[in-house]
Amino acid sequence: MPNLEDIVVHFQRVHIFALATGIIVLLNLFTIQRPLPKPFPNGKPLVSVLVPVRNEERTIGKCLRSLLAQDYPYLEILVWDDCSTDRTREILVAIQDTRFRWIAGTEPTPRVAGEELVLLQPCPKGSGRNPGFHRCRYLA
Repeated sequence: MPNLEDIVVHFQRVHIFALATGIIVLLNLFTIQRPLPKPFPNGKPLVSVLVPVRNEERTIGKCLRSLLAQDYPYLEILVWDDCSTDRTREILVAIQDTRFRWIAGTEPTPRVAGEELVLLQPCPKGSGRNPGFHRCRYLA
């Protein structure tokens, strides 16, 4: 059985080790340089807006005109068409803008549709660092 002096010496060594470790951690926090985030081209981030649509012929034109009218220069608009049966796809094909592209999705199921379907399917992701959803039916 260890005597009291051995126990005291052991605790002193543990405390010295813990103190030394803490000092090293603090020195590392203040002296090690962290990598800087990659700069954005022209200083501004690319923003990707994903618009899931299905049979939105009444509202898609107004929605996309609104998005394309934004004055932010680094904007990417991705429209995911869930197999529309109306004129939505014709309207999408007619749009000629370098910031815009549309993606043909698959038929929605009764359980999964809209944004949920877009997120579950493999699709080309936007290039932007700030993705967001936009619903065209809210603008009508």
